[in-house]
Amino acid sequence: ASVTLFCWCVAREGTYEMDILRAQAANGAGIFQCEGQQVFSERPLSLAPGVETLGLGSLNTAHGGSGPLATASWVNADTFLRAWAILHATGRHSFADWVAKVDPDTVLVPSVLRQHLVQRGLYGPVNLYVLNCLGVENGLYGSIELMSRQGATRFLENMDRCRQ
Repeated sequence: ASVTLFCWCVAREGTYEMDILRAQAANGAGIFQCEGQQVFSERPLSLAPGVETLGLGSLNTAHGGSGPLATASWVNADTFLRAWAILHATGRHSFADWVAKVDPDTVLVPSVLRQHLVQRGLYGPVNLYVLNCLGVENGLYGSIELMSRQGATRFLENMDRCRQ
């Protein structure tokens, strides 16, 4: 059995995140070891020869939030929903068994991720996402967010409900 991965991230221009991604792109590391990948940034930028980011517009976000969704982290759900909408429109991820949103400064070793998925029988048609932060009630959260192809399809078909 084998597993294919589409990995993507959002990175802010002029930050250490871009430096990390440039090094990964040049060395074929991190998300660039996935069968497909996409980096989103404020505007199209070159990371390495033949590796361009896709412009997403402003990445300005608030810190904290309020009410039951309050957090000590950045409230950037809208940014990621915009990126998901572009992936949905382009279908770039649709070939992969699993889709991974990865923070740029996350150490991702795709071969190990593939191995873990296969060992757990999570290949072929499965409809799920990996809960990676126990105790978080409001869905995906964290430095890596992982969905099966069917899980991503279901999410994208219902994404407007997530905006409410």
